[in-house]
Amino acid sequence: MAESKEDFRSILETLARIVAPITVATALLYYFGWVRTGAIFSYFGVDQRLLAYTIQDYLLRSAGIAFRPLAAVLLTGAACILLWYLLKRLSTGSRSNTRVRVSLAFLAVALLVYSGVVLFGLARVRTPLLAAIALGVGVILAESVISLSGRQNETSAENAVLGRRLLIVAGLLLALFWATAIYAQQSGERLARAWGNQPTLRPSATVLSEKDLQLAGPGITATRVSVEGEGFQYRYQGLRLLIYSNSRWFLYPERWNLDTQATVVVLRDEPTIRVEMQPQR
Repeated sequence: MAESKEDFRSILETLARIVAPITVATALLYYFGWVRTGAIFSYFGVDQRLLAYTIQDYLLRSAGIAFRPLAAVLLTGAACILLWYLLKRLSTGSRSNTRVRVSLAFLAVALLVYSGVVLFGLARVRTPLLAAIALGVGVILAESVISLSGRQNETSAENAVLGRRLLIVAGLLLALFWATAIYAQQSGERLARAWGNQPTLRPSATVLSEKDLQLAGPGITATRVSVEGEGFQYRYQGLRLLIYSNSRWFLYPERWNLDTQATVVVLRDEPTIRVEMQPQR
C-alpha cells in the first residue's frame, strides 16, 4: 500500500514537471500573439476585437515569431547554469567567497533598482527591453548570493526558504512576461510600419461591387465598368490586403505612407461585392 502511494506521488510530481512548463509556454505564446496582433493593427487604426481571433489564432500566429524569444530563454537558462558552476569555483576560498558575494549583491541591487524604476514609470528609457532583462538577471543574482552564503539552510526555517523560492519564481515570471510584452510590441510595430511603407509586401486587392462604395484614399482609383443593373458595376483598385477575418475584408490604400489621414477600408464579405487578390508585387 505504501509503495503504491509513493508510486502515485511520483507520477503526480512527474506530471507537474511536464505540465507546468507547457502551461507557461502556452500562456507566453498566447500573450505574445495578443500583444503583437494589437500592435500591428492599432498602427492602422483597427481594433483587434473586430478580427474576432480565437485562442488558437493567437497561438498559431505567434508560434513562428516567438521562436527567437523562446530560444533566448533556453540559452539564458543554460548560461545561468554555467555561471552558477563558475561562481561556485570562484568562491572556494573564504576571502574570494566574500568578494564574489559582495560584488554580486551590489550588482543584483543595482539591476533590481533599475528595473523597478523603469517598471513603475519613474524613468523613461529608450529600450525598456533591457530593464526587463535586468529584472531577470537581478533576481538570479540575488538567489545566487543567498545560495553562495551557505548558511540559509541552517538559519532559515523551511517555510522561509520556500517563500524565498516562490518570490524568485514570481520575479522570473514577471521578467519573462514583461520582456515578452515589450518584444511582441516592438515586433508588431516594426511589421506594421513595413507594411505601411512598403505596400508591395502585401497582396494587391481589387474590389468589384454592384453599387458605388465611394471608396477613397491615396492611390485608390474607382472605375464604372458596366451600366446599372448588369452585375458588378464598380471596380476599385490601388488597395492592399491587411487581413481577412471575421467575414470582413480589411484593406488599406497602397499609398498609405503618403497621407497621414489615410484610413483602412472594412468591407463585409457579401454577395454584392467581390475581392480579387493578386500576388505581392
